[in-house]
Amino acid sequence: MSTPSPDPAASGTETLPSSPFSEHDTLTAAEAATLEADPGLNRMVHHADMIYIKVGAVLAVLTAIEIALPELLDNGKIYGPLLIALMLIKFVLVAGFFMHLRFEAKVLSGFFYGGAVLAVIVYVAVLSAMVFWKDSGNPEFDNPPPAQPAVTVPEVIPGG
Repeated sequence: MSTPSPDPAASGTETLPSSPFSEHDTLTAAEAATLEADPGLNRMVHHADMIYIKVGAVLAVLTAIEIALPELLDNGKIYGPLLIALMLIKFVLVAGFFMHLRFEAKVLSGFFYGGAVLAVIVYVAVLSAMVFWKDSGNPEFDNPPPAQPAVTVPEVIPGG
């Protein structure tokens, strides 16, 4: 005696039509009605595998450039800005493709990208403290401490 398979309409669920795993992806009647009212809510965009392979290859090339920078350039002053620029490009690629932020609401993208910009601003501000600000005159906090005048000790002659 077999039991009949449950009818999706009777149980209040609906199968998603475009999923390869449609028998596992179900929506309640309320969720299906919400998606019908606003199709833009269905933001789960899945790309072909090739786009992920291409993005991964670009990330690998950018990482190789970051590692090779000391060998390629003699000017150490340009390393920082180049590394920050490469870091931002890699962040946008990872967040945009692998985290699907390119297809999310703009407010979510704004939080992530705004956070990256804020992190760069804080990073540059902290690094500038090491380059542009002068010593305070307190030897306990300055590295290296200010030079001390040389102390001369008179020569002691034994027996004399």
